[in-house]
Amino acid sequence: MSRPLAVIAALVGCVIAGSAQAAYLRQFSPQGQIDQQVRATAVFSHELVPLGQPEAAAPFLVNCGEVKGKGRWSDGKTWTYQLDRPLKPGERCDFKLQPGLKAQNGEKVSGQERYAFFAPGPWPRSVTPRPGEAIDED
Repeated sequence: MSRPLAVIAALVGCVIAGSAQAAYLRQFSPQGQIDQQVRATAVFSHELVPLGQPEAAAPFLVNCGEVKGKGRWSDGKTWTYQLDRPLKPGERCDFKLQPGLKAQNGEKVSGQERYAFFAPGPWPRSVTPRPGEAIDED
C-alpha cells in the first residue's frame, strides 16, 4: 500500500473508532403518560462517574413542579431519580441533560437532550345533555 493510502486508511480507522466511542444516553424511562410512577432511570453508554460515588453531580436539570425528589448514581452508568410521591393528574417531570455533560473518557454526551413524563389529568367520560338536546331545568 502506498504511503498516502496508508495515511488515509489510518485516518478513516481513527474516525470510525472515535465515533464508536461517542457517549450517549442509552435508555431513559419512563417517558410520556404514566400512572403512579415514582422513579425515573437513565442508563448511559459510558461511565459518567466513578463507581462508589452515588452522590456525584446529577446528569440532568430536573423540574417536577411541586413534587420533590432525589437523584443518585446506582453505578457509573446508571442514574435514578426517586420522587417523594407519585405524580397527581396534570403534574409532569422534565429532565434536561446538564449542558456540557461528559463521560469519564472525556466524550461529550450526545443525542436527545430532553425527556419528560406526566400523569394524565381528569377528562369527561360523557357530557349531558348531548349537543342539540334540550336542557332539563332541574
